[in-house]
Amino acid sequence: MRTRFGKVLHVVALTIALGGAMAGPATAQSPLPIDPGENAKIRVTSLDSLNLVLEPADLGLYNSLFGAPIHPAEPPTGETDPERPLMDIKLHSVGGVMETWVDLRARFCDRNGWFNNATAVDNVALYAVSRATGYPKILADRIVLEEQGDTAFGQVTQLGEPLITLRWRKDDAAVAAALEAEPWRAHWLAGEGALYRGKSWTYEPVADVGPFVKEVQTEEVEGATQEWDSRVGMVEVTIDQSANPLLTNGNWMALAPVAVEVPGMLEHFRGAADFYGKSLQCGLEGSTIQEPPPGLRPPAAVR
Repeated sequence: MRTRFGKVLHVVALTIALGGAMAGPATAQSPLPIDPGENAKIRVTSLDSLNLVLEPADLGLYNSLFGAPIHPAEPPTGETDPERPLMDIKLHSVGGVMETWVDLRARFCDRNGWFNNATAVDNVALYAVSRATGYPKILADRIVLEEQGDTAFGQVTQLGEPLITLRWRKDDAAVAAALEAEPWRAHWLAGEGALYRGKSWTYEPVADVGPFVKEVQTEEVEGATQEWDSRVGMVEVTIDQSANPLLTNGNWMALAPVAVEVPGMLEHFRGAADFYGKSLQCGLEGSTIQEPPPGLRPPAAVR
């Protein structure tokens, strides 16, 4: 299927440019200081993704991973309301660079979006650059995404043991039954990068510059054809509950049930889009967005 890219992939630029952004629990501080910087734009022409959403198994733990100015998602208004406390997993290859994002559904400046809570990479150089520039990540041994017919397999391995394992299969009957039981899931299975749409925020504790919130921006490349191939299936999700939180940027693992199967998307994007991170700040009442003042630049270490 073909579609205009618009603002559907709020991910990747910051990840490639500076090793990506992984946020830890924010500290209570409002308003935030403004980081006058903006990351260089990175052009992405391909994305292969296995993605899904889970309702947190431990709502108290989910809430504890937030602090002002990024807040937990509010309870749903009904069984069809897709806005609710959620955890997402996005395992993807971006032009051959392997990553896995774990995000929490959140609110910032009175808007809904995703709070990037943990990002795994299996490239030591990329990991080192991200740490040195204030964008800490999870270092994995290996990240794989393999597809064969009506099945796909994704896995993040750390210290020789599987940390995240995703097994996707085409099963229309099981998907239909899952949607009947939880109709809110249909929103996240719309295809064409549905789980990547909207806002995505990081909270970056860079010394002498932050902490500050940075929003991942997406810009369509004029004249480029944007193409999505999206397939809905069932995903068996297994996350190592015994993993060391010091190596995973916190104990987000316990948000996932020990063993669960939910509908998820196997997706491929080909086209052209530019991505970059841009600092934003809410006003005192949390209802406005203030742009960084023009003409200022951050220290060279974070450019």
